[in-house]
Amino acid sequence: MKNNLYIQIAVLGCFVALSGLARSEDELSVIVAKGVQFFDGGGVFLNYQPSKIEYHLGMWDGDNANTAIGAGYPLEFEGKVRFGWTPGFAIVEEETDILGTHWQFYNRFELSYEASERLNARLAWIHYSNGSRVFNHDYTPNLGENFIDLSLRYAWKRKHLTASAPRPQYPSG
Repeated sequence: MKNNLYIQIAVLGCFVALSGLARSEDELSVIVAKGVQFFDGGGVFLNYQPSKIEYHLGMWDGDNANTAIGAGYPLEFEGKVRFGWTPGFAIVEEETDILGTHWQFYNRFELSYEASERLNARLAWIHYSNGSRVFNHDYTPNLGENFIDLSLRYAWKRKHLTASAPRPQYPSG
């Protein structure tokens, strides 16, 4: 599947089709990111969050082109300026000179600014690694893949208000 543009476009089309089935509180993101550190390529990441778990699909090009699929648990600190961390796991299609195992840890760190109820700007760092330094194993290589994402996000619908969910009524007191 390395560098197979047609398959990547088909997968992207499936995510777009699934977005039509998504509830208004679900979140679907398409992220284009630049690779950093060990290669000069770029990647496309599709994130779908129907609940507290976020599912992701990542595809990147370059000398160590690969495809990853996995899940993570987003942790976000609320406010106008937000810091978020999504720890998780992924399975990559190819063992490469950068990623020595199919099983990988996935981390995304992000800093975002909520400009309005529907618009925010985000800077994120995405990292795939088999964790050899943390878990002290010798499954080499483990240089890891790193991506930088700078994006603007627009919510077509307000996330927390839906037509089917009535607003709670509190007694006056």
